[in-house]
This record gives sequence, structure tokens and C-alpha cells, in this order.
Amino acid sequence: MAPSKLSNFIASAEVQADVEQAFTRHEFTLDFNDTKAGYLASIPTTSSVYFVAGERDGQVLSLYVGKATDLRRRIRDYHRAFQVHCPNDRKLAFFQSWLPTIEPGWELTLRSTSVHAPELSACEADWIHRLAPMVNATAPADDAARANVERASGEYFRSWFARRLAAGD
Repeated sequence: MAPSKLSNFIASAEVQADVEQAFTRHEFTLDFNDTKAGYLASIPTTSSVYFVAGERDGQVLSLYVGKATDLRRRIRDYHRAFQVHCPNDRKLAFFQSWLPTIEPGWELTLRSTSVHAPELSACEADWIHRLAPMVNATAPADDAARANVERASGEYFRSWFARRLAAGD
């Protein structure tokens, strides 16, 4: 097999062992583009630190570490259709759509560990440091991409304002 283009984000055997010990793996494959994903009901509502990983051929691709006071609600947010006021919630869906164009065969999985709410930020920061996940470390967009987002947002809001005026709200 050719070297992975994502090799900088593949967890070492030692880190994989730490993840296996600290996190519970949920027994489903994530699909952030399925807004009615049936597996959402099986996700606990506890405060948790969670790890979204790619898995392929025994390798673990470190993608994203997050925190949530209600894990089910947070993961459900990632499944919602794109919303201009919170585009960040779609980052994992965008990544999931992009990943097969770079390297096919990765399945996205969810792992979590319950954490008392006051300790969430520190625990999340520790795991981000240990796992160096790809999506957490995404660099800011370049000027052209930022201009495209600004232009698209402006079109969206102008359309919304025009509909409100036309409706007489």
C-alpha cells in the first residue's frame, strides 16, 4: 500500500492504545450528511469529551476532538443541514465529503469519555494536544476563500431581508 497522504494524522500504536483505554467506541459509522441518522438515539446525553476518528485497515486517523455538556445534542448538531449562522457545525460533514477525494476507504467513528462539566475544557485541551487532530488544527482560510464566504453570506442575508420586506413582516 502506498504511504498515506494523511500520515501526519495517523495515531501511533502507543496513542491508539491510550485512546482505546480512555474512550468508549460507539458501534456505528458516522454519516454527518444523514440528517436523520438512526444511531443518534444510542448516543449518551452525558457531558463528554469526544473523538471523531477515521478508521481503515487497523489505522486510526486523528480527525477531531470536541467537548459537550450533552454529547447526543452536540453530535446531532453536526448532522443538521447547513445553517449560515453556525457553519462550523458542518465542518465534519464537509470533511467527510472531501476525505474520499484524497484517500478512499476511511470510515468515521465516534469515541467518547464522560467528563464532569467543570473539567471538560481541560480534558479536551489535553486530548487535542495528545492527538493533534487534523480538523482542530485547520489553518484560517486564505483571503479568496474568506471573500467567497463573505459574498455568499451577504447574498443570503440580502435574500432574507428582501423576503421579509415582500411579506410585510
